[in-house]
Amino acid sequence: MSISQGANGVMIRTSDNCTYEGDILVGADGAYSAVRQSMYQELHKEGKLPSEDNMPLPYKHVALVGQTLPLSREDFPELLRDDSPFECVVGENNYGCITFTTKMDTICWQAFLTLDKATSKLNDSFRNSEWGPEAAEQMCKDVKDIPFKGGNGNLTLGDLIELSPKHLISKVVYEEKIFKTWCCERDSRRCHSCQLDQCLAWKRNRGGY
Repeated sequence: MSISQGANGVMIRTSDNCTYEGDILVGADGAYSAVRQSMYQELHKEGKLPSEDNMPLPYKHVALVGQTLPLSREDFPELLRDDSPFECVVGENNYGCITFTTKMDTICWQAFLTLDKATSKLNDSFRNSEWGPEAAEQMCKDVKDIPFKGGNGNLTLGDLIELSPKHLISKVVYEEKIFKTWCCERDSRRCHSCQLDQCLAWKRNRGGY
């Protein structure tokens, strides 16, 4: 993807050679944002990019995320609620779990692991075989015994994993970096949501680490 901008607007050329034009460009495509990378490349060439924005993306949290197939409301009565209950389970050994329901009678779930100093890594590891399907399968085994509050009250995250198609399960990382540069001429970026940070902060306050 390439981005060019001038006095009359901004143009994006995508990997399939399509072009799009507009007055401004707002990137909301994550930490590995192509918009951010293009913006930073231009600023770096001009000597305007702060040195801290040119550093790699470190992370201290890995997560397994997934979504179940549509479930029975009899087996999972929380699906009957008008709202979407958001549950956070603080586990042992630096593990935790977040779940919430959807209007499609599914449950979205996330298990996260907080890495210690010895196992914290840089984003380059994201591109090697560790992040393939095998890694997701291994993490499924690691988190399957985390309790799940819903259903009949006697379930674990492993039960939700069994109810989730493999193509809806992914292993991801959560970077810990605050960028200084968020806009440049007609380019801008939006930040990530902070639900994970709220749960991790709550865990820290309880001395869970």
